[in-house]
Amino acid sequence: MSPAAGIEAPEWLRHTWPSFLDEPEPEVIGTSTEEIGDVATVPRRAVNRAASCPLLDLPLEIRLYIYSLVHRARPIHPRDLAPWYPSPRPKRCALRGVGSDGDKGLSSGRPYAGLPSALLCSCSQVYCEARTIPFTENEFVFVPWFSSGLMAAKATLQGMRPWQRQAMRYVRLDLHGGGEEGTWRALCEAWTGLRGLRLWVDAGEDSKRIVDGLARMQALQRVEVVMGDGLTAEERMEWCQWVEGGLRRRQREVQVVCSEVSEDE
Repeated sequence: MSPAAGIEAPEWLRHTWPSFLDEPEPEVIGTSTEEIGDVATVPRRAVNRAASCPLLDLPLEIRLYIYSLVHRARPIHPRDLAPWYPSPRPKRCALRGVGSDGDKGLSSGRPYAGLPSALLCSCSQVYCEARTIPFTENEFVFVPWFSSGLMAAKATLQGMRPWQRQAMRYVRLDLHGGGEEGTWRALCEAWTGLRGLRLWVDAGEDSKRIVDGLARMQALQRVEVVMGDGLTAEERMEWCQWVEGGLRRRQREVQVVCSEVSEDE
């Protein structure tokens, strides 16, 4: 995941990575985005162009649905560093539970898309309502490339604003390759709104370390774990059960599922 090259974002979206803008916009709204609260609390009178915009006359639920359709129609295509050195492309990866039939796991069809800057810059109300959609609907994928997936996630979150990190809901993270001591814990503390995590770990991963991190994700509901070679299916399931039990002892009700990549992929 990398910021789009050659794009100068508006002031209130600068220093943001990943970028969900498709082109630079010369006009910037005057409202400070850090002071905007929940979308339902934005007063209509604060929007200068509300009276001339039919979109804002629609119910909020319909507007959010329209924003979602626009978002899914704008897939992001990472740019290669060079023709002979392509950037990694997020690929669909379906998982299934080990030893369980019919288990409905986290969706493998989540988008990797953004919103057009023209929509976000149209007015403060539209911006406030639509700005979190890429973060709540996308699956953020962090895999080893120049460094470990853990370090890729750290670099991405460092370029985000607090509200962007808190709005992230679904992540696919590969822990192979390790990372700095404390990075895993710091990431988990930043992902306060994360609900679904698909996690790739080594066969010898320290379960206590994983529990310590997952317990810090306040909204986490489900973790799907794919373990490396070296353990039997029973040993992998026992590892996941221990992690789930460790979370329960910390008063955290999180479903931890031992998973494997579907053969259909």
